[in-house]
Amino acid sequence: MIPRAREKWRPSVGQVIFTALAAAAMLPLVGLFFFRLYDNQLIHQTQAELIAQSRVLAAVYAREVESRLGAGVTLGAEIPMGSRPDRDDQLTPIRPALDLAAGADQALARRALRRRLVRTG
Repeated sequence: MIPRAREKWRPSVGQVIFTALAAAAMLPLVGLFFFRLYDNQLIHQTQAELIAQSRVLAAVYAREVESRLGAGVTLGAEIPMGSRPDRDDQLTPIRPALDLAAGADQALARRALRRRLVRTG
């Protein structure tokens, strides 16, 4: 007697169709998750670039103002030494703070806090 090879298990047509439909249904959800992360990364990058551009613009503006001060141009009342910003603090990096993953509540809470500080200060 010749030994018979064991039969392989094969999924039914219904199982194959169900698996294909379930995978197709999951694609939009995975896409939403991926684009949410990607959008958050784009916002971080854009904010970092805007911060860097503002630092460059501030440095150019400060250089121009300092060069004109030497020419005797008055720009207004002089700020007392105690009220002037620290020169070393200008080199402290500002990190991007916007985060879409945290939701709109975080941004709205920061905005409300700033408004209260401006009103009281």
